[in-house]
Amino acid sequence: GDAIGKTGIEKIYEDDLRGTPGVERLQVDARGKSLGPLSSTPPQQGHDVVLTVDLEVQRLAEESLAKGIDAARKAHTKDGKGFPAPAGAVVVLDPRDGSVLALASHPTYDPAAFLNGISQADYHFLQDPANHFPLNDRTVTGQYAPGSTFKLITALAGLRSGLIQPNTTIVDKGSLRVGNRTFRNAGGTSYGPVNLQKAITVSSDVYFYSMGASFWAKRNQLGETPIQDTARLFGLGEKTGVPLSPEMSGRVPDPEGRKKLHELKPQAFPEGKWFPGDNVNLAIGQGETVVTPLQLANAYATFANGGTLWEPRIASAVEDRGGRVVRTLDSIVKRKIDLPPQQRDPILRGLEGVTRDPKGTAHGAFLGFPLDRFPVAGKTGTAQVAGKQDTALFASFAPANSPTPEYAIVSVVEEAGFGGSISAPIVRRIYDGIIGASPTGDVQLQAGHD
Repeated sequence: GDAIGKTGIEKIYEDDLRGTPGVERLQVDARGKSLGPLSSTPPQQGHDVVLTVDLEVQRLAEESLAKGIDAARKAHTKDGKGFPAPAGAVVVLDPRDGSVLALASHPTYDPAAFLNGISQADYHFLQDPANHFPLNDRTVTGQYAPGSTFKLITALAGLRSGLIQPNTTIVDKGSLRVGNRTFRNAGGTSYGPVNLQKAITVSSDVYFYSMGASFWAKRNQLGETPIQDTARLFGLGEKTGVPLSPEMSGRVPDPEGRKKLHELKPQAFPEGKWFPGDNVNLAIGQGETVVTPLQLANAYATFANGGTLWEPRIASAVEDRGGRVVRTLDSIVKRKIDLPPQQRDPILRGLEGVTRDPKGTAHGAFLGFPLDRFPVAGKTGTAQVAGKQDTALFASFAPANSPTPEYAIVSVVEEAGFGGSISAPIVRRIYDGIIGASPTGDVQLQAGHD
C-alpha cells in the first residue's frame, strides 16, 4: 500500500526520498488477543532532494509554451490553412554547470491524478491519440528534425576542417543545383553575397547547401563525415545522460549507418548508398537527422560556455529533514571541445545578428527587448516534415556578451510554421520574465521565415 515513485524525480531518487516505516511488536495469546507491547521502532522520515529547477523559470516556460501553442493554433498560413500545433517543448539550461532550470512539455497532465489509483476514464483520456499523448515528456522523448538550428554544427565543421574561413563568401541566388535536383532557400529568397556571419543571421540555406556539397566533393581529403563527427562531439545522436527515463538518443545519419540499415532491412531501406543530396540535406538539419529538445539545448549551451559539454543534472544535493547535506550531486563533464576564438567569434556574431540585425530571422520577435543590456544569441529553425506542417524551432543563449552565459533556452513546437514566428516569441517571453519584465500577456507571433 505504500506510495512509490514510478517516474521522474520520484523514481530516480526513490531510495533517498523513502523513509523507514515504524514497527511495533506486540505479544498475543493463542487466540490472537494482544497482551501488550514488546518493543517499537519509530518511523524515520526520508531525505529531501534539492532540485536545480528554478520554480519561476519553470512557471514561465510552461506558461509561455502553452500561450505560444494557443497563438499558433489561431494563426493561418498564406493559403488560409491553420496550424494544428498539437504539442511542443521548452528546455532551459544553465550553461555554466549543465543544471536543468526548466523542462516544459505540452500537452501536460496533473500527476496527482495517479494518487491512490487513476480512474479508467482519466487514463483513457491520457492515452487517446486525439489528445496528443500528454504522458510523453517531449523534452527528452520528442525527436525532431533540427532544421536550421543545425547550421551551428555545419558552420563549426566547416571552420574546424578548413573547408571555409569566416570571410568565405558566396553569391546566394536563392537556389543551388546539385545533380538533377535544385535546392532552394525558404521562399526562394536571394541574399546576394554572404559570408558565414551573414549566412547565419539571415539563414541562407544556399550557403550551407554549398558547404554540404563541398564536403562530399572533398571527402577524400576531409573524410566522409566531418559534419556528423562535429554533431556527435556536441552530444547529438547520443543520450545526454540526464537522469530521466526514457530518454531518446536522436539520430545523426551517415553513409555507414545507411549501408547497415539497408543490409538489415533491404525492403524497408531499399537504398544503401549515400548521395551528395544527402549531405546537402544534412547541412541544414533535414533528412534523417533528429534531435531531442534537451540535446539541442545542451549543444547550444556547450557552444555558449566555450566548449564544455555537461551531462545535464536535475538535482544538486540530498539533504536530511534538518537541512544538513547528506550528499552532493555534482555536475559531470562529458567532454571538453576546443573552440578557439577564430572559430567561435564569427559564429557568435552571426547568432547575435539573428535577434539584433533587422534582417535577422528572429529580429521581429525581439523588437523592444533590451538587447544592449541583455544580448540574446540564437538560431531559428523551420523543419519540414513529410505529410505535416513545419516544426518551429528556436535555440538560444544569453547574455551572449558574457564569457559564461547563464541561460540556454530552446523551444520546439510541432506543426506550427516558421521558427522565427512561433518559437522565437515563446523564448522571448521567457527572457522577458528572467530579466524582470514580468510578462503577463499572450505570446505575440511574428511574420518571419526560416
